[in-house]
Amino acid sequence: MPRFFIKDADIGNTDTVTITGEDARHISFSLRMRVGDSITLCDFYNYEYDCTIKSIDGERVVLSVDDKHPSQNEPDVKVSIYQALPKSSKLELIIQKCVELGVFEIIPVLSSRCISRPDEKSSEKKTKRYNAISEEAAKQSGRGIIPKVCETVSFRNAIDRMKQSDIAFMCYEQEDTDGGNDLKSFLNKKIDDNIKSISFFVGPEGGISEEEVKYAKDCGVSCVSLGKRILRTETAPLCVLSCIMYETENMK
Repeated sequence: MPRFFIKDADIGNTDTVTITGEDARHISFSLRMRVGDSITLCDFYNYEYDCTIKSIDGERVVLSVDDKHPSQNEPDVKVSIYQALPKSSKLELIIQKCVELGVFEIIPVLSSRCISRPDEKSSEKKTKRYNAISEEAAKQSGRGIIPKVCETVSFRNAIDRMKQSDIAFMCYEQEDTDGGNDLKSFLNKKIDDNIKSISFFVGPEGGISEEEVKYAKDCGVSCVSLGKRILRTETAPLCVLSCIMYETENMK
C-alpha cells in the first residue's frame, strides 16, 4: 500500500485529510490512483492511518481516515549512527540503506582524517538533500518515522553525544579482540531487554587517529573490532546496524 508522511496537525481529530502539492501529484499522475483506493498515512510520532481516497483531481487528494494505530515496523531500540564524512556520494548510499535497515538517526561527523570537508553553505544544502533521501527510503521500506540526518558535528561533540545512549562504541580495526571486544562478543555482553538506545561511530576512508581513539576511551566509549577484514566506510555501518537489529530481535 502506498505510504506518505504527513504532520499530525494536518490529520487532527477529523475524519478526513487533504493532501496537496508534490504528494498529491505523485498519487494522481505517477501512481494513477483512483477514488476508493487505499493509502497509508504516517505522522512523525510512529502512528499510521489507514485511509481511502474520497476525491482526487491532480492537485488535491481528499482521504477518509478509517483507522489509526501504532506502526508495527519500527525497531524497539533507537540506533544512532555517527558517520565520519566520506568522499563523494557515499553518504547518500549509507543513508538510504541504513534507513531501510531501521536506523533512528544519522549524524555526520568531521573527524581529523576526513577528506571531505564541505563549507557551511555546501553542508546546509547537502543536509537538506540527505533528509530527502531519508524520507524517500522511509516511504519505500515501510518505516513509521523519517529518520533524521542531522547537521555535521565535530568528533568531540559526537563522542559527548554518544555517551548519552545506553550503549556507545567506536568501530576500530586495530582493536585487540582478546578481551571480547569483537562485535559479536561486545553485543552479546551488552544487549539486554533494558537497552533502548545504541550509538556507534564509523571512521572515514583514512581511518581513526590514535588521539581520537584515546579520547573516546577516556570518555567511556568502547572500541570494537569488526573482524579480520577491513571494511570500507560505506560498508561498516550497514554491517554493524544489521548485526544490532539481529541481536535485538528486530529482524523477525
